[in-house]
Amino acid sequence: MARCDGHYRYPLVESVLGDMSIQPYVHNCSVSILHKNRWSQYIVFFKLHSRLPVNRSVSFVARSHSIRGDVAVMRIGFDGRVVNMRHGDAVVADQIVTKLAETMASMRYRKLKRAPTELMIVTTVARSRRQREAEP
Repeated sequence: MARCDGHYRYPLVESVLGDMSIQPYVHNCSVSILHKNRWSQYIVFFKLHSRLPVNRSVSFVARSHSIRGDVAVMRIGFDGRVVNMRHGDAVVADQIVTKLAETMASMRYRKLKRAPTELMIVTTVARSRRQREAEP
């Protein structure tokens, strides 16, 4: 999904996202996530067209919301380049896709008929049952 010219890696999502005949261009959205006082950067590539098929995977993850067409999530490193996804990034990608689906389903974006370009997500640290029971 990423190409390398010997020095830099860059995303090549047009080769991964389908239905190029319905919509030949791809939207992108930068996502900032604050988790445990650390910022992480991601970029999401997607299409936005009424004739694209509903993405069943997104509907399963986002429960009550859906996105039409394919979605690709990539992690951005500290230097602004595309880096490999790490352990635990699949859960973050699910949160990103859910937030994107919720944002696109909101009245504001449906009325403007524009794709979101930036999202910010603040996550809370999940505690285990033992940690909750140990609290006074």
